[in-house]
Amino acid sequence: MRPRLTRPEAAGVFLYDTHALTGEAEGWLGPRPGIAAAVRGHLFRGPRGHLGLRPDPAGAPVSGRYVELLPTQLPVLDFLLGGPGSGLERQEVQVVKGLRLLPAQAWVLTLTTGWRPLKERP
Repeated sequence: MRPRLTRPEAAGVFLYDTHALTGEAEGWLGPRPGIAAAVRGHLFRGPRGHLGLRPDPAGAPVSGRYVELLPTQLPVLDFLLGGPGSGLERQEVQVVKGLRLLPAQAWVLTLTTGWRPLKERP
């Protein structure tokens, strides 16, 4: 009898700065990955022009995309989005997807020093 192969569980990821992935992972994730979703919080623009999310349950909805990835794909996004000096680290956030609230991983700001708050989404 052949051993049964199991597929690893998919990991939900919230991407709010898909422009940061253009060139690095666009082909890997597809041109419009996942489905529309939001996280409550505040957006900041960093010194290099990238966006940073500061989750806050009382904040405004921040639009993005909810993507399901294999757990083995997360280290690639850790490198692309949360590399040394980025000011971002991967944390669990609550994503509003349709009428449901789901846990997902997102790269969020650890410190806002050097980042300026955005009033509206660019």
